[in-house]
Amino acid sequence: MSMNLRAALGAVLALLALTGPAAHAADLKTMKMPSRSGQYTVSWRGMADKIYIRYTVVRHEGLYHVCGNYAMTGHSQGTSFRKGIRSMYITLDDKEILRNLIFFTRHASRDALVGGKAACRKTKTKATGGGHQIGIGSGKTIFND
Repeated sequence: MSMNLRAALGAVLALLALTGPAAHAADLKTMKMPSRSGQYTVSWRGMADKIYIRYTVVRHEGLYHVCGNYAMTGHSQGTSFRKGIRSMYITLDDKEILRNLIFFTRHASRDALVGGKAACRKTKTKATGGGHQIGIGSGKTIFND
C-alpha cells in the first residue's frame, strides 16, 4: 500500500561561526555535538512522528567536514525516513557541500543529541575563514512509502 507523506522541509539556515580551532582526526572520530549547532525537525503531515536533526560543519586538513546526529519519535518511518534523509543536504553560503545525511549518528532521544556522538563526513569544499552561513534542506518534499 502506498502512503503519501509530506515532509515539512522548509528553508532553514543557521548562522554558525567556523572560527574555532580545526578538528584533529581523533576529534572527528569522537565528535560530540556542540550546543552551538544547527537544528532541524522533519515531520509528516497528519502524523505525530518526527525526526530531530543536529548538524555542524568543521574544518579538518584543509576541507570542511559535515557532522551530525538525529533522533526519531513516534512510529518508525522506514522507507520514507531513508528517502527523506538521503535527499537532504548541507549548504555553506547557499552552496550545497554534501548530500545524503544517512551517515549521521542515531540516538534514542532528542535530549541525547547535544553532547551526544556525531558522525562526520568529508566534503570536497576547501576550508576558508569563519562566519559562514550553514543551511540544511531537501530536494524533495513528498515521499511515497
